[in-house]
Amino acid sequence: SINNMVNENITSLLEQEAEAVRNIPVTPGYEEAVSLIVKHVHDLGGKLIMSGMGKAGQIVSWARRCV
Repeated sequence: SINNMVNENITSLLEQEAEAVRNIPVTPGYEEAVSLIVKHVHDLGGKLIMSGMGKAGQIVSWARRCV
């Protein structure tokens, strides 16, 4: 049925996206970036400007609540 095909396509897409995220290399650069943000925003009272649309916008919205 068409619903079954749609569900299979959605499942396949989500699996591909999850695999892409799992393959992002975690490097010391992430820790360095977080340290710089903490230093300049929290310790020195600076501001962090973030923006985005779509998924990136959702991530920015989440991050704003955490920073």
